[in-house]
Amino acid sequence: MKSIKTILGLSLILLAVISSRQVTHSGSENSRPVYHIPITSEINYGEYGFVRRGIEDALQDSAALIILQIDTYGGRVDACIDIVGAIDSAGEVPVYAFVEDNAWSAGALIALACEKIYMKDGSTIGSATPVTGEGEELSEKYVSAIRAKFLATAQKNGHPQNIAAAMVDQNIKVSEVLIDGEKRYLTPEQVEKAAENKDVTISEMVSDKGQLLNLTARDAARFTLSEGTKNNIESILEKEGMRESPVVKITKNWAEHLASFLTGGMVSSLLMTLGFLFLFLEFEEPGLGVPGILGICCFGLFFFGRHIVYLADWIHVLLFAIGVLLILLEIFVIPDFGLSGIAGGALVLLSVYFALSPFSVPRQPWDFQTFQINLLMIMSSLIVSIIGSLVIIHNMDKIPGLNKVMHAGNLVTPKSSCSGVQNQKQPEKANIKIGTEGTAVTDLRPVGRIRFGERIFDGVSQQGFVEKGTKVKVIETGDNRILVEKKET
Repeated sequence: MKSIKTILGLSLILLAVISSRQVTHSGSENSRPVYHIPITSEINYGEYGFVRRGIEDALQDSAALIILQIDTYGGRVDACIDIVGAIDSAGEVPVYAFVEDNAWSAGALIALACEKIYMKDGSTIGSATPVTGEGEELSEKYVSAIRAKFLATAQKNGHPQNIAAAMVDQNIKVSEVLIDGEKRYLTPEQVEKAAENKDVTISEMVSDKGQLLNLTARDAARFTLSEGTKNNIESILEKEGMRESPVVKITKNWAEHLASFLTGGMVSSLLMTLGFLFLFLEFEEPGLGVPGILGICCFGLFFFGRHIVYLADWIHVLLFAIGVLLILLEIFVIPDFGLSGIAGGALVLLSVYFALSPFSVPRQPWDFQTFQINLLMIMSSLIVSIIGSLVIIHNMDKIPGLNKVMHAGNLVTPKSSCSGVQNQKQPEKANIKIGTEGTAVTDLRPVGRIRFGERIFDGVSQQGFVEKGTKVKVIETGDNRILVEKKET
């Protein structure tokens, strides 16, 4: 059985590797390949993970060229910055951009990060002002930081810097000028300064104040932002003298498609909420039952998706596991909630935070925005899961079959003692009535075990935590539970 599981596991890994790359070869097999990576979705960390994997594959395959096919309206700034970092990691392998339709916002910055830009006739590039999730423009501090990134990226790759800045900041005016016969793109201040010592002629206006710059394919070529208009990858390779090079087209594998879904804001929040909810229910009455298994599955999917897109590492999963173990240690060994439980809870929250965030400490303006969003997601998930667990526990007997599901597969089952102590989960069979007094034989959190005479039953404390050994009194009975409160002394 063990060998069969091993073979199945290896087969799944092999399938993932094979499906991660769909290759289309053309031309001589002896020439170095050209890698074609399409970016045709919203810019998020799912897209970043895909692009990074494609670039890493190209480097391992000693590619001669990487072409990013861009058609996107933009997306997350932090994911875009990381994609730019992945492009920079290509090192000596040149990376070109082919704008198939739209390279707006984050897509424009990705194109500027490439050594050369080609555009399909009818495509556009620009319109990169940073906005909130509600579409409102952000502060000047935020715009300034993005503008600086556009300027630095354009400068590094030899693209017109002021044209790049005008895509972000609508207050920038850019003109095409001739300085001693050389074509330049300058702001009015730069034109005035250049005219002090050189012969300056203003040719035409590129971008006026009050509007973001968005260039068509032909305008981008005219203003030297692009190398010209090309309608497909093959025509680009022909111009670059690489018509015979084999082309390797990277496509998303099943894991990346799943990760794109799992790392979405709503799905991540739902997985966290359900994960916390099921773990809280499990901690209320310890033992690896259905709630514990479901909680582990939810967080397993949460960490899996973020691992595929390079946000979560094994260290984060290890922190989470240690945190859960410390909480279980608190429940099983220590009689009250103390240092072990606090430390365990802190580790669980830290592991989730690090898996959500592409940084440890926020530094850039967009980092602080991401930090606030992630903090809100964690806090709202905790609050909803706590309230949900309390509602479920206090209404367990009103939901048919829920009590059986909650304890299915429980590893911590009470055993009959030598003196003949019996366990029952049906209080009506033992004739337990309201007012019957008993003793808590385990901590009630609020669920635990209560001794009535020589018998032990599951019970729920109305007051929350009740320490082991406390005298209690029945205040309500149902088909699947006994509700108690502390006996007044």
